[in-house]
Amino acid sequence: MNTTTLLSTPVPADGLPASPSLHALAPADASPLGTLPMASITPFAAQVCRCRQAAADTYTLVRTAAQSSVNAAQSTAVTVATAERLDWIGNAATMFRQRLRELNARAGLFADRAQSTLLECSAGAP
Repeated sequence: MNTTTLLSTPVPADGLPASPSLHALAPADASPLGTLPMASITPFAAQVCRCRQAAADTYTLVRTAAQSSVNAAQSTAVTVATAERLDWIGNAATMFRQRLRELNARAGLFADRAQSTLLECSAGAP
């Protein structure tokens, strides 16, 4: 018998004998996957995958939340602009306007992030 050595293991020149497959050991009418229907594991099955619906629903929720965030930041900007026009002077008025400006700056950063999320959602829309 002619042999070749591969990693110190002699291999017959005509190849290794085939080992019995699981299909050969199972009864002819048995599914190799037991009772699992093939459609549940086939990615191109006729059934609609629940994952796709979950992804679409999540996309909708994230997009709605991001749009609501942008709208809230715009409302904050309108409120600050209105507060600036109030006929009110004094320390309380100054502190009130200062805090509104700080809130508006934070809302602007938040709106920028929400707008970025909207753009990312649009790019990867299902």
